[in-house]
Amino acid sequence: MKYIFLDVDGVLNNLKYTKKCYKKNGKKPFFGNNVPFNPKCLKRIAKIVKKTNAKLILSSTWRLDDISIKILDSRLAEYGTRINDITPNINQIRGLEIKKWLKNNNFNWSVDDFIVLDDEIEDIINHIDENKVIKINPYYGLTWENMTDAIIRLSD
Repeated sequence: MKYIFLDVDGVLNNLKYTKKCYKKNGKKPFFGNNVPFNPKCLKRIAKIVKKTNAKLILSSTWRLDDISIKILDSRLAEYGTRINDITPNINQIRGLEIKKWLKNNNFNWSVDDFIVLDDEIEDIINHIDENKVIKINPYYGLTWENMTDAIIRLSD
């Protein structure tokens, strides 16, 4: 099985797109789960899932709020994919949370594979091999290059 540990802010909703929406929306601010998702980023995550048959595991702080999870899952469903699970909350140290999820779900290191998509990786790379992490630029979100890299890494 293949897994994608997914962050939301900076990956699916990014600064460039949010600024564009801010101008269109009469300069009304966005907060929390009210931030608009970039359709291009949603298409790209769906394409990664489709091409690799990976399961989406939510590692974002969005997993800490049921309403945020439902909003995200609904948006992903529009593009043909869904959240399959969430990581546990261990003092919001995402690297440890991912390791705990892998352990709890009997991850087989010789057969299974995973990647992490996140714009803030400092608390991840201290616990997860850097080769499993794709750092996303929060200004652009999940780019075509990130998508291609993810597909290649999960296809090896």
